[in-house]
Amino acid sequence: MSIYLFFLLENKNHNWILFLGQISSEASYYVDVHMPYSKYIQFGKALNPAVQNPDNASNPLTYCMYPSLSSQFIHGSTSGGQLYSNTNTACSQYMVERCSKKWDQYCDAFVELNPDSYWPNMGVVDKQAYENAKLFWNLQTSVGEDLIRNTMYARYILPRGTFVSKQPFDPNVANSPTITVYDTDMPYYSKVVGLDNPAQIRKDTYLPMMIRNAKLCWDVLARIFLGYIRREEGLQDTLRGTILESFFRENESVLREYIRQAVRFVPSFQIQNRPPYECVNK
Repeated sequence: MSIYLFFLLENKNHNWILFLGQISSEASYYVDVHMPYSKYIQFGKALNPAVQNPDNASNPLTYCMYPSLSSQFIHGSTSGGQLYSNTNTACSQYMVERCSKKWDQYCDAFVELNPDSYWPNMGVVDKQAYENAKLFWNLQTSVGEDLIRNTMYARYILPRGTFVSKQPFDPNVANSPTITVYDTDMPYYSKVVGLDNPAQIRKDTYLPMMIRNAKLCWDVLARIFLGYIRREEGLQDTLRGTILESFFRENESVLREYIRQAVRFVPSFQIQNRPPYECVNK
């Protein structure tokens, strides 16, 4: 009786070689197969490129788009139980990462499909600033509207002195992409980013969206304004003649009113709270 053994080895070109051997025979042969395996740090995304396909069950969009329990039918009870509906940290963080890089039709659809306003903001960074701005305007925001605010925060504000962790979106799926999870509290003075190139600012499609949704993004706009009047990061020069500077001039009185109380109650607005370090990956 012959016994066949299979060996899977990686060559120096990072291609995988499948060896087939027969114990009762001296002959053996191999077939060179290009398997989509990769190093561990790139494991999830590179293992299955189809994860980028919105129709693929591994794509987080299939978990996160709708405020329903349908993910439990699509992904099984284990994943569906952990990622209950779409109002969870994993979905919120994934949508922020995705939409802060490219705002597309799925981001628009998420805003429209998630009008419920009784869920907490599970993707919030700097919860104190977020809650303070809502209180200032007496806002009750929806899950979809929170995506707009969280996306603008991710693009223009850098959390400092807080911890960051990289986690698989769905730990039950081998090729699930990683997401970045921040601590919700911000104990230190934050930093304005992404506004140091005047040419890029004029082409930035996120700024008009933020201004159209000014009350939703009020803490982000106010923090940029605070940096502008304090001349941080050369903002008075880079924002000169832009739509942001026009917005600041038109709304200066209410922005200053907000900032007067924010610098008392919101740690990320308090310049004395200099962080001892930048964000640290867990």
